[in-house]
Amino acid sequence: VVKAKEPELAPLLYNSFKTPKVKKRNNFRVPTLEEVRRVFEEAAKISSCAAAMWGIMAETGVRFSHLRRAPLSGLQLDRRRLLLGETEGPKRQPLVFLTEGAARYLAEVYLPWRDKFLKMLQQKNSPRLFPCEELTIYKWLKEAREKAGLPWLEPRLLRKFNAQYLLDRGVDLADIAMLQGRALPSSLAITVEHYIQDYERRLRAIFDAHAPRVF
Repeated sequence: VVKAKEPELAPLLYNSFKTPKVKKRNNFRVPTLEEVRRVFEEAAKISSCAAAMWGIMAETGVRFSHLRRAPLSGLQLDRRRLLLGETEGPKRQPLVFLTEGAARYLAEVYLPWRDKFLKMLQQKNSPRLFPCEELTIYKWLKEAREKAGLPWLEPRLLRKFNAQYLLDRGVDLADIAMLQGRALPSSLAITVEHYIQDYERRLRAIFDAHAPRVF
C-alpha cells in the first residue's frame, strides 16, 4: 500500500528496521557410530589421508583445523598420542590420544601413503602430518559421504558425535571438555593444573575405556 501511494517513502520505511533471525540451538542430527564407520570405509577407498583425518576426528572430537595443522614431529605412536600444540585461547587442544586402531592405521597405512604422496608431488618432506590441501580433503570426504549415502554427515558433526557418544557412556562433562580441548571454568582449571597429579593419566584411562572405535 505504501509503495503504491508513496514510492519514495516505501524503501525508507522498509529499511528502518530489521527482523532478528532466531538461531536454533542443537538443530542437528547426531550420526550413529555405524554411519560414521560407513563414511570412513568409503574414504579409505579414496584416500588414506581423508580416512585418517575422518577417523581421528570421530574418535577424539578434535577440530578439523587443529588436526590439519598437526606437526609430524608431534606424532608419538609409541605413546599413542598426537601433540597438536594448540595451547592458546578458548579453542585450545594440546594433544589427542590415539586408539590402538588409529595408531596401527597411521603406522601401517597412512604414513607409507604419505611418503608416496610427497614423492608424487616431488617434495622431500613436510612439517605437517597431513600435508594435503584443505579443499582436497573436503572434496575427498564429500565424495565418501555421498558414496556412503550420507551427504548430510559433514566433518563438523564429528565433534558433536564424539561428545554425545562419550556422554551416553557415562563420561563426566568436565572430562569430555578436557578431551575435546575446551577451556574449563577457572576454578576447575586451577584444580586440574595445580592440585591433581598426572591428569593426563586419568583422561587416557577414560579415553581408552569409552572412546568410539572407527579404525
